[in-house]
Amino acid sequence: MMWKAFYVLSPLTNYSSEAIGVLFDQLIERKLPSFSLLDVPTLEKGAYAAFAVSDNLNKIPRRIAMNIEKIAAGKNPKDFPVNIESFTNQLVVNMQTANKIGKYPNWTLLDNALLVNINKPNTTRVLSLKSAIAEGIQNNLGYQIETKQTQINAKDLSLAKSNYLPNLDVESTGFFLDENTVNSSFGTRGSFNWTAGASFSQLILSEPALANIAIQKLLFESQQQAQKQSELDVILEVAQRYFNYLQVLSVAELQNDNIKAVNQNLRIASDKEKVGYSGASDVYRWETELDLAKTDLYNTNAQLKSIGYQLNESLNRPIDEIFAIEGTENINQFIAQLDQTFLNLIQDQTTFDQLADFMVNEALQNLPETEQIALAIAAQERLLKSNKRAFYLPTVGFGANYEYPIKIVNPGESPSIPGIEINNNPTWNAAFNVSIPLFAGGSRKLEQQKTQVGLYQLQDQQKDINNIFELQVRANMELVNASYNNIRLTKRAANSAEKNIEIVRNLYQSGQVDVITLVDAQNSLLGAQINATNAAYQFMIDYFVLQRSIGNYTFSC
Repeated sequence: MMWKAFYVLSPLTNYSSEAIGVLFDQLIERKLPSFSLLDVPTLEKGAYAAFAVSDNLNKIPRRIAMNIEKIAAGKNPKDFPVNIESFTNQLVVNMQTANKIGKYPNWTLLDNALLVNINKPNTTRVLSLKSAIAEGIQNNLGYQIETKQTQINAKDLSLAKSNYLPNLDVESTGFFLDENTVNSSFGTRGSFNWTAGASFSQLILSEPALANIAIQKLLFESQQQAQKQSELDVILEVAQRYFNYLQVLSVAELQNDNIKAVNQNLRIASDKEKVGYSGASDVYRWETELDLAKTDLYNTNAQLKSIGYQLNESLNRPIDEIFAIEGTENINQFIAQLDQTFLNLIQDQTTFDQLADFMVNEALQNLPETEQIALAIAAQERLLKSNKRAFYLPTVGFGANYEYPIKIVNPGESPSIPGIEINNNPTWNAAFNVSIPLFAGGSRKLEQQKTQVGLYQLQDQQKDINNIFELQVRANMELVNASYNNIRLTKRAANSAEKNIEIVRNLYQSGQVDVITLVDAQNSLLGAQINATNAAYQFMIDYFVLQRSIGNYTFSC
């Protein structure tokens, strides 16, 4: 596939920084890749690619100074080499510009290039922790399912209450009768009869209906707690996936920086080989390290996309929808926003133990799971009470009916019996019904026993749940304490590794240490930096898990 491209040969020294930025913005707007003669400052301004010539340009003044020194020593300039063997042709690709114009180099070319501005997608969708959590609560399908279940339970409660509301029915009936039936009706029925009627009923007392109302109310309250539980779970899931995304994003940046450092070490080894200061083995070793480092970066980028898909799933967005992270958010900012009182209380074992006891009490009071089991016990107790009342409480109801004959066609003959008058006037009746339970084959006693055992079971479950949640709180407190201390230790290790690599690299450049020592120092630096990054993000994840285990989020984002 052929691309139209723009080649910037001029060093643009006569243009202001703003003008250079406008130039590359216009090229990006026209979806044109641009290749610049110089890497600085054009890559910063939006150039698509360039050769890393800054190091080459810095070598020229040093070569001139060395030549002047040789001339001063009486050497003939005609014997001086005019080429600089240590010049490199390292390609640098600006991935942010590639994302903006939607045109990417092939993988083989990327294998041999240095990448800048990686993982900066071209999108207007920008996420922060606060916006992601808000979007999750609004859109998460699991939470929406629980919300609708709460609405269903509310309708169940209304249905239970409707049993105590009066019932009124009206009807109209038209029917035909045969001649024999008409003749035997003594004039009250005809060949065709049209009637209208109404019926009314009202439940006055019913223990099963009262129990159903009370139990449905408790079930509705339990479902409200289940909805709250779902909300807490959604917040935790979104926060975990958000921090996981930031964590892997930071690791990718560290690995990309490591590739640049390994590439620098490769140049040092190549320069030493060209002047005969070392053999080709060092070059091959650094080429191996460079390829391995790029492999790690590719794997990390794949992991980053996977976590991005997971975050989109939590937010009920298209799985492959691209998003960017708000530029002002970083892990140090999140940690700085934590309650300093909490951080102070975990600094020594005495206050830590006291805080853990407090957190356990908070969990048992706040967790919707404990409230759900308490409501289930209350519902079971109400059912048991209803089972006991079933032995003696009657069911009382009132009913009335009214029937009005609208039309009788061809009525039968009325009997000519003195003193008896047949008419077709409206009829009505009203009655109270009282039903007292006497014997039901022993089923009521068995139901009571079954309900009693179920109550004991729920009480055991309540104790088990309380133990489980206390275990979770205390275990999560230990994890938070450990990960918080790890931040300090891993940061110190990373700082020491940074100091060590500079010393070792200088020693390697001067030939005082071998390549193995520098490789070890380089790998130690990357490992220490990744550990420091992971420790900070793991602390935030552990902190959110702790807050979830006590049923209350106090983090202000």
